[in-house]
Amino acid sequence: MNNTIILMKGYARLTESEYKRFTKYDTICGDDRTPEEVKRYSMEQEEEAKAELAKYNCTYSNNGSGLWTIEEYALEYCEFDDDGEFISGSDYDFAEDIKDVTAFYVNYGTGAGDEYIQGSLDDAKKLAEEGLAYTQQSVRIKNESGKDVAVLPWYDTEPEEYDVVTARFGDSGFYGEWYEL
Repeated sequence: MNNTIILMKGYARLTESEYKRFTKYDTICGDDRTPEEVKRYSMEQEEEAKAELAKYNCTYSNNGSGLWTIEEYALEYCEFDDDGEFISGSDYDFAEDIKDVTAFYVNYGTGAGDEYIQGSLDDAKKLAEEGLAYTQQSVRIKNESGKDVAVLPWYDTEPEEYDVVTARFGDSGFYGEWYEL
């Protein structure tokens, strides 16, 4: 009889050919997988465990460069003995899938420190703004296909009173207003 619930997280980065052989939930319960244990619960804490699982989603996204990012979450129901040794079980409840997750690539124009994010374009803009530095380069956000979808322009001058300023770096210049392509 199950006495333990474990919140598990599985993660993988796969090439296109690996992804074609991938089966949903393999990062949690596939062969040779070692998912991360996020938290352990007793059966009396089942509602708390389910509420925690509801905060996560299983996502499957392509970043546009041929790599897939897989992130899966599940509750594993199982039985452990008094010494903490696994006895039996492995029934699973999986987090809700998010289909068609969009991945964006934030290019700061420096050749280093660029970032990927899964979510909306607004999420990507927010991430970019948090990572702004004095680079004297415009920031570009690319979609999964590698096409520019938004630009935060850099200006090597002081802003005029009518300019929208997203970030300013002294008298050396500023980032203006986002524009979408």
